[in-house]
Amino acid sequence: ADNIAAWLDAWLAGPASAVLAPDHEAQTRLGETPFDAVISAIDRARASLTDAAEAALYQQWLAANPQSPLAWAGWFNLGTLLARIGNRADAATAYGNAMLLRPDVHCSAVNLGLMFESMNQPDQALATWRRATQSDESRVALQIQQGRLLEKLGAFEDAERMLRSVLLTDPAQPDVLHHWVHLRQKTCLW
Repeated sequence: ADNIAAWLDAWLAGPASAVLAPDHEAQTRLGETPFDAVISAIDRARASLTDAAEAALYQQWLAANPQSPLAWAGWFNLGTLLARIGNRADAATAYGNAMLLRPDVHCSAVNLGLMFESMNQPDQALATWRRATQSDESRVALQIQQGRLLEKLGAFEDAERMLRSVLLTDPAQPDVLHHWVHLRQKTCLW
C-alpha cells in the first residue's frame, strides 16, 4: 500500500503528459491499484492537480479495472468531476455507466437526471428517475426530483400528485410540504 501511494504521488507530481498519456508500466500498475488508493492520491494532490489530470486518472483506472466491484464509484466520481467543470454530456455518460454497474445507488440516477435537465432534456430526466431501481429511501428522493421538475415544466397537477405521494410516504418534509401546498394553490385544489 505504501509503495502504491508513493508511486501514485510521484506519478501525479510528474509531468502532466505522463498522467494524460500513461505508458504501459503505468497502466499495469493502475490495474493493481485499489480504488481507495486513487481517491487518497487525488486528495493528497488536490492543490496542484488539474481537472484534466484527475479525469484522466479516473478514466485510466477504470480502463485498467473494468471488473472492479468499485468501478461504479469510479464512474460516479468521474461524472461528478465532469459535471463540475461543465462537461455535462460526458458527465451523463459517466453517471449512466455507474447506474449500469450499480442500479441500486440512486444518487447516480438523481445526478444523471439532473444532467439531462441541465441539457434541456426534461423527458429524459423524468424517465431516468422513473426507471431507477428504488428502495423506499431512494424512491422518495427520486420522486422529489420528479415533482420539482414537473412543477418547473408547468405540469402542476402531475407535480402535485407526485409530491403528495412523497408526503404520504414521509410527511416530515417541510420543503416538500411547502411546494405541495403552493401547487395546490396554483391549481385551485382547496
